[in-house]
Amino acid sequence: MLSRRTYLKAVPLGLAASTLTTRPAAADTGAIPAAASAVRAFTADLYRTLAATTAATTTTGNLVCAPYSVAVALAMARVGAAGSTGDEMDAVLHAPEPRPDALHPALGALDRLLAAYDDPGGTGAVTPRMSTANALWPQVDLALRPQFVDTLSTCYAAAPHPVDFLHAPEPARQEINAWVSQRTAGRIPQLLSDGSISAATSLVLTNAISLKAAWLFP
Repeated sequence: MLSRRTYLKAVPLGLAASTLTTRPAAADTGAIPAAASAVRAFTADLYRTLAATTAATTTTGNLVCAPYSVAVALAMARVGAAGSTGDEMDAVLHAPEPRPDALHPALGALDRLLAAYDDPGGTGAVTPRMSTANALWPQVDLALRPQFVDTLSTCYAAAPHPVDFLHAPEPARQEINAWVSQRTAGRIPQLLSDGSISAATSLVLTNAISLKAAWLFP
């Protein structure tokens, strides 16, 4: 079921720059089934949890979530994790075995496949209009590990956009919000609220998905 909605997640990270690595031009279709399987399993877990929480707190209303967006945001954060934290995130994301790191190129291939269905000039009534946009917002002098940046750039097209959180936290917040608003056609004008960014912020990771399409069953 498709709806006219836009979703965006932001995950603040504290990971210890490199040049932009461009997204590969073609999707590795052989990797897509692993990504689709992982997202479906993650979706079932997430929906089960949200449904139980919703049932416990309200007796009316519908539940709408964007599991693909949540999965991608978590997978991007997973690139910067290690040890037991990484293992736990792999389990939550249902990363493929025996090579959990294969999740990243697989999700990248799935993202490029979805992007191929986008109709930039359309209204969304016949063919969907969908764009995905990811980014890293590190403090200008924060040294990010090259493998972290390269994986996010290559698999998730998440380019680094250095900003000065330390000396100009409010302009940095406004810059991120302006980028998000532009990428979501103005549907999310203010992702980061007043006071959410401070001089102590080191890195922000953003994941955005904008979708405009007709309902399969109106």
